[in-house]
Amino acid sequence: MRKICLSLLFSIFSCALLAQVEYPGIPWSRERDLKQALEILRLPNVTPQARNEYLNQFSDRLKSSVFAYPINVSLSDSRDGLWEEFSDGSRIWRLAVESQGACSINLIFRKFHIPAGAALYLYSQDYKVVRGAFTRDNETRSGVFPTMPVPGDRIIIELDLPAFPDFKPAIEIMQVSHDFKGFFGYEVMDHSGSCNVDINCPAGADWQIEKRSVVKFIRGGTLLCSGALINNTAIDGRPLLFTANHCIGVEWHAQQSVFYFRYEKPDCGSGTGSLQFSLSGSWLLATTGKLDFSLVELNTAPPKNYEPYYAGWDRRVVIYLDSVTCIHHPAGDVKKISKSYHRVVTGDFGGGYDSNTHWLISQWDLGTTEGGSSGSPLFNSDHRIVGDLTGGDASCDYNFNDYFQKISISWDKYPDSSDQLKCWLDPGQTGAQVMNGYDPYSGGKPLANFEVRPEIIHPGKNVYLADHSTGSPVSWTWTIPGADQELLSGQDPGPVVFTQTGLYTITLKVQNPEGADSIRQTVKVFDCPGGWISENRVVRGRAITLTDASRGEPLSVTWNVTGAEPSMAPGLEPVVLSFTNAGEFTVKQEVEFIDNTYTLIHYNRIKVLPDVIIYKPVSFSNVSSVDHTGYLTLGSQGYCPGSNSEGITAYAEEFRNTGDTARMITGLTIALEKISLWDSVYYLPLVVWDSDRKEMHRDSILLNDKEPGTRITCWFKSPESFLKDQVAYAGFEIKPWENGTFCSAMSVDRGKDGASTAFAVRNNQWLSITDLAGIHSSLDISLETTYLTDTYEQEIRIVPNSNEGSFSLDLGHLVYNTAGVSVFNLKGQKVMSDLARSGNLIELQIHPPASGIYLVSLKIDDYRFTQKVVVIRH
Repeated sequence: MRKICLSLLFSIFSCALLAQVEYPGIPWSRERDLKQALEILRLPNVTPQARNEYLNQFSDRLKSSVFAYPINVSLSDSRDGLWEEFSDGSRIWRLAVESQGACSINLIFRKFHIPAGAALYLYSQDYKVVRGAFTRDNETRSGVFPTMPVPGDRIIIELDLPAFPDFKPAIEIMQVSHDFKGFFGYEVMDHSGSCNVDINCPAGADWQIEKRSVVKFIRGGTLLCSGALINNTAIDGRPLLFTANHCIGVEWHAQQSVFYFRYEKPDCGSGTGSLQFSLSGSWLLATTGKLDFSLVELNTAPPKNYEPYYAGWDRRVVIYLDSVTCIHHPAGDVKKISKSYHRVVTGDFGGGYDSNTHWLISQWDLGTTEGGSSGSPLFNSDHRIVGDLTGGDASCDYNFNDYFQKISISWDKYPDSSDQLKCWLDPGQTGAQVMNGYDPYSGGKPLANFEVRPEIIHPGKNVYLADHSTGSPVSWTWTIPGADQELLSGQDPGPVVFTQTGLYTITLKVQNPEGADSIRQTVKVFDCPGGWISENRVVRGRAITLTDASRGEPLSVTWNVTGAEPSMAPGLEPVVLSFTNAGEFTVKQEVEFIDNTYTLIHYNRIKVLPDVIIYKPVSFSNVSSVDHTGYLTLGSQGYCPGSNSEGITAYAEEFRNTGDTARMITGLTIALEKISLWDSVYYLPLVVWDSDRKEMHRDSILLNDKEPGTRITCWFKSPESFLKDQVAYAGFEIKPWENGTFCSAMSVDRGKDGASTAFAVRNNQWLSITDLAGIHSSLDISLETTYLTDTYEQEIRIVPNSNEGSFSLDLGHLVYNTAGVSVFNLKGQKVMSDLARSGNLIELQIHPPASGIYLVSLKIDDYRFTQKVVVIRH
C-alpha cells in the first residue's frame, strides 16, 4: 500500500510515547520481601538441531547476527502466573519463565496496556539485573512491546497494580527468545574480532559527534544489526532511523525492535558499555527488497540523556569515493570504527538486490565489519552518510570486499513513497543534494548547511554556493582553498571558479549570538571533454578544422566522422578534413583521461551542400563558456526543460540579431540529456516563433535512434529570415508525459543577478524560467544561421594597402572549395606575384609596381568574377 508523507502527523504521535525508557522504582516483591513461591513456566529445550535450522534461514554473506532462538508462547496475566493482593487493595502479578541453558532471555509482548500507577519489571532471580519500571508511558501505538534481555536462563515478570485501577490491565507475551551466544549474559566481554577499534580510541577522535547517531538494535528478539539516526530537510528532530532491508524489511520487524544508544566503552579499550539507553519499537516508513535499505521512525524521540545526533547525508551521484568511514556494532559489541583509504567504486552485491547499486569497499585499512554490523552507516570524508552495510567477505582474517547500499540509489530509484528515502528525508521537496547533521539539544545555535551547484563541476566554469543554514545566522564565512577566490563572506557569495581538476574542500562557518557551527563539503572538479569545429555548413571539398578543447589533461583524442576524408583521425593536435559528397554528417570525439574515457556525439553537426559557393554560417547561443549546463528534476512531475506533468507544453530561448547584417535561420542544435521512449516512433517538434510569439517555422527530429547525453542539429528544409535587431524564440514542444520522456539542458542557476533568456509555455501562457523555476538561466540551444546578401559580388571587396603596388582581396562571408586569382594589365599580361592567404583575405602584389588600371580575375570553384583596380604609384 502506498504511504503518504505525513511528517507532521507522525511527529505529533511520537512525542507522547516513551517506549522502553525505564523509570525509577523497585519491584514490590523485593521492597516488601515477598516469600510466596513463584509459578515457573519451563520451556522445551532448544536443541542444537532446532538452533541450526533457524540459523540456516539467514545468509552467511549478510552481516546481521543471530544470537537467540525464538520460542512462540501465549502467556497473559489472566491465564498464567500468580496474583497476590495486599491489605490496601493493591495487587502484584508474577510469572517466572525458564529456558534451560540460555545465556539471557528477552520477551516480546503482543499487548502491553496498563493503568496509571502500575509498573512492570523484568529481573533475574537474584535481582542482580532489574529492567524497569515500565509504565503506561511505555505503551506503543501497535501495542507490541519488545524488551531488553535479562541475563541467565530464568526471567521473572512482575506487574505491580495499584488499588482501584482505572481499567483492567492487558498483558500478553507472544515470544520468549533464548540467547545461545552469550551476547547479553552476566559476563561482560568483547565479542567482536581483535582487529576492531573502539570508537573512543584516537582513530575516532574526529567522529565524536557522528558516533552519537549510531545504534545497535535487536530485531524480533533474535537478530542483531546496526543503524543510524538521520536528519531530514525539515530539521525537526523527527526520530528517523536508517538501516538495511535485511535487518528491518516488514512492519513487524520495526515493531519488534529494541534500539540501544551510547553503547560504547568510555575509554579506548577499557571500561564497559551500558545498555540502559534503549528505546522499543518503531514504524516502517520505506523499504524495498530490490534495494537493501530501510527507514523507520522510532516510537519516541530519544531524550537528551541519550545524546542523540541526527547524521547528515550526501545523495550526490559520484563515480567513486577516496576515503570512507563506518561506525558500527560488530557482533553486537560496543561501538567500533572502521576506515578505508582505498578507492571505493560501484559494486554488485547480488543476492537478489538490483545490480550495481552498492559501494564496494575493496579493503579496510582500519578495523573491519562482522555480523551485527549490517545496516551501519557509511560516511564520506565530509562526515555524511552515503550508504548502509549489506554484507560481504571482510573479517579480521580477510579484510576485503564489503558492500554498502548507495543512498543515491535508495533516494528515488523507485517512485512510491514506501520504496524511497526522498519522500521522508526531503519532506519539503527542497531538492537538497547534501544535508548536514542535527543536534536537537544544541541550545539555539545555528546549523550550517549549503548546496554546491552544479553537481558535476568542470574547470574554468562558474560554481555557485547556496546557503541553506538554519537558526538565523548573522554572519557567513566561506573558505575555499584552490578556487579563484579563497575567502568569501555573506550569505550569497558570487560564483567561484576552479581552474584545475582535483578534490577541493569548501568550508562554511555561520554564527549567531547563541553560537557557531561549521560544515565542510568536498567537491571534485572533473576533466571536461570538449571540442569545436571551424565551420559546420560547408560545400564539397571545403577543408574544415576540428580542434580539441578539453579541460584537464587528456591522454588521447580521436575524431570519427563517417563520410569525411579522413573519416578517423587520432591525435591531440587539430585535425583537417573535407567531404566529397553532400549530406549531413555526425561527429564523434573520444577523449581519454587517466580516470575515464568520454565519447562526445553530435548528430548532423556538419551540413555539406551541393552548391559550389554559399555564405558563412554563424551559431547563436546564450550559454557562455563559463556556464555549466544541466537540468532540473521536478520529482515525479518530470524535468525542466523536458517532459513533465506540470502543464508545460513548450520551452524556448530568446535570440536577438544584434549584428550588422541580416541572416537566415538554417537550423537548431539542442542537447539530448535524457531519452526514455515507450512510443514506437517519437518525433520531437522544433519550433521558431517571432517576436510576437507567433509560429514562424516548424520541423522535427526523430529521437528513437539517438543516445542520451549527446547533441543534435536539425537543418531546416526552408530557412527563415532573421533581420537586424529582430527577436526570435527557438525551442521545442513537449509531447504528453505518457508518450515518453525527453529532457534537454540549460545553464545552471546564474545567481540572483544573472541573465535569464529562457521561457516555458504553460497553459498557453509564456513564462520566464525565473518565474517558473526561480532560477536565472538560458536553454542550451544554438540557433544555426547564415549571412544574407543579394549577390555573391557584394561580398567581394578590393582593399588597397599602404605599400605601393599591393592590395588585398577580401572574400567576406563566402564559403567555397577553391579560389584562384589572376591580375592582368590592360595589355593582357599577368602581373601578380607573392600570393599570401589568411582565411578569406588574399594579399596581392603587382610586379613590377607601376601605376595603371588592372583587371582582377577571381575564380571561385565554377564562378568567375572580374573587377578593375587602379594603382597609383607616388
